[in-house]
Amino acid sequence: MAAGIAVNSLGHGDLLWLKAVLEQATTLAHVRLAEGLVQSCFADRVFFSNSGPEANEAAIKFARKYQRVKAKEKSDKQAFPPHLVEDPIPTDFEAFSNSFHGRTLDKYWAPFELRSPGVKFVEFGNLEAAKKVVQQQRSVCI
Repeated sequence: MAAGIAVNSLGHGDLLWLKAVLEQATTLAHVRLAEGLVQSCFADRVFFSNSGPEANEAAIKFARKYQRVKAKEKSDKQAFPPHLVEDPIPTDFEAFSNSFHGRTLDKYWAPFELRSPGVKFVEFGNLEAAKKVVQQQRSVCI
């Protein structure tokens, strides 16, 4: 069975389905789902987003923030201020050409030209180029 988002493959007017929908409509479904996810995995928080691009943007922001917090913790343990610590904070990302990123496909970027700062694109499948970029940049590997 398959159906699009606007079509219900469970039938029309089924009383059990209607009862389940009505019960669910009176609860905060996303809160219950978040609680269940936190209880069953390593995470202590859950972030929901509307789309793949939003999820990617949030993951990039979270990873960059994590790296900055870790760098600050490291500099706090040392006698040097963060700007004097030799290791650069790894906040750049590497992406592959022709990879799918939902509605952020390359053809949609062309009119705007500006992409996210700190992102280096490498030919898909070129592992040597990928290694080189990671070694030369302050890349976060996720």
